[in-house]
Amino acid sequence: MDLDKVSFNGQIVDMTEDEDTMAVEAHVRALVLLEDALKKKEWLLLDREIEYEKSQELDPNCPFLHQQLVLNLFHKLQEVQLLKNGDSAGKTYVYPNPDSVNIFLGQSFWESKEYLEQWSRPGTLILAASQILGYRNVAGTLTASDIYAAFETWMNHNGIYKNGIYTCCGEALRDSVCKESSMSHSLLPYMNEFDETDLKKATLDILWDCQKKCLLVEHIEKPQALLAIPEFPIITTSLVQELIEKLKQVKFKCDTRADKIAYTDPRTRNIIYVGNHFWKQKDYLSCGSRLGTIILYVAQLLEHPHLFDGATKDITSETTVEHQGSNSPRSFQEPLNESIHNHDRDPPLPLKNSTPSNIGDALFNKSKSETYGKCKHTADTICAAFEKWMSHKGSYENESYTCCMETARHSVCNKSVMRSCLSELESRLKDFV
Repeated sequence: MDLDKVSFNGQIVDMTEDEDTMAVEAHVRALVLLEDALKKKEWLLLDREIEYEKSQELDPNCPFLHQQLVLNLFHKLQEVQLLKNGDSAGKTYVYPNPDSVNIFLGQSFWESKEYLEQWSRPGTLILAASQILGYRNVAGTLTASDIYAAFETWMNHNGIYKNGIYTCCGEALRDSVCKESSMSHSLLPYMNEFDETDLKKATLDILWDCQKKCLLVEHIEKPQALLAIPEFPIITTSLVQELIEKLKQVKFKCDTRADKIAYTDPRTRNIIYVGNHFWKQKDYLSCGSRLGTIILYVAQLLEHPHLFDGATKDITSETTVEHQGSNSPRSFQEPLNESIHNHDRDPPLPLKNSTPSNIGDALFNKSKSETYGKCKHTADTICAAFEKWMSHKGSYENESYTCCMETARHSVCNKSVMRSCLSELESRLKDFV
């Protein structure tokens, strides 16, 4: 009897036919996942091992992996033999030794999930291979648990597998990782400080100016008055204050691979990702402007639903169409289960449904008459309120706008359509006294 079996006191037993099938399938899936990550290395992996501290500058919460590490995992998993720990309460064990080729599968393995997700059989095998290669739970280093989380959480698909493809990225391969995952987003570079400062200042100027020019509402004591006037979007003072506070926290990342204007990932905090088309938008507030896009995605970060997720905002038209490691060995005979998630990283936030049900276009006043005060805004209509209803209609000539003589370039218009609508609303409210 070899040393591995002696250490388990003769508890290695044959798998049942079903268990053997499950183990083989999980083994194949883990290998395919590792191979797919290597194929998508441009989106998901660092090209070489870099200092741990340097990788944390990109995203301190993300467990970045380099290509050679994933290749080592692939080669190790090709070598391993899967055995069954016969102890009914047994855990899954490995020998933390690069020469080891055995993974001892405990009862928890058979109860894990079939496809890659949290607590899955393929993920468990990737964790086991990481431990065999010597990755330990040591502060300040990449751990086996980090590698496990990198695949099960950070690289995994956000969408569901339906009709032969993943809804998030269109990938047809069932056992695959995602180009649009949080890992991909975390690898993106931050916008240069100069551009970010300019964009944030210009957008904040717009938000502060609409407060200054009283283009907002506080509270409508008689919301039935809204039914007597044409539809227009109602923006409250509290909403604008929330937009201001959130924008101050936002960071921007540049995704030159994305054929879109911008997007957010609900699993990452306070980040707006801008694509190549973002820079083709208009400089100043109007339909199809960069400042309007920022307002839209800041609103989405505030959890106002974006009804046109995945689409883009029309750049040229005046209509908003669809705004869119350590090599030290572990202690002998180490249980996997105790080390899973035994790390101090914050996982990505869970996704929230971005499309409301049965609320219609609730920002416009005829439906707001029933929901006023509950603020069932959408990010799209918040954006439209600024780009279409508050923006200047005149041109900027001789250092002022021809419509209202405002000199501030990044401003809203005191003679805008929004001002007319609010004046009519004020008049109607007097009729209800």
